[in-house]
Amino acid sequence: MLFQIHGYPSDFWRYTPDCLKMLCRDFDQILACDGWGNRYMPLLNWLGLIEGFPVPASSLHPYNYFATHNEWRYPVVTWVVARK
Repeated sequence: MLFQIHGYPSDFWRYTPDCLKMLCRDFDQILACDGWGNRYMPLLNWLGLIEGFPVPASSLHPYNYFATHNEWRYPVVTWVVARK
């Protein structure tokens, strides 16, 4: 997603975790539903700095921060695991 999650009480127009839960409401059980990302990932992707670059092990390296920092309002990827 290129923009943060917004809306009250939830954002259902994009595939946010709340939207995925709503889409799977007829399933018997939702086992996991979440998202990961941060506000920097779309920019790093646009600059071509994501693919092919390993995440530095040092937590002091700036790229380590960008690759491991999670902000729930900026999910780049979302997922749901549900049982029918």
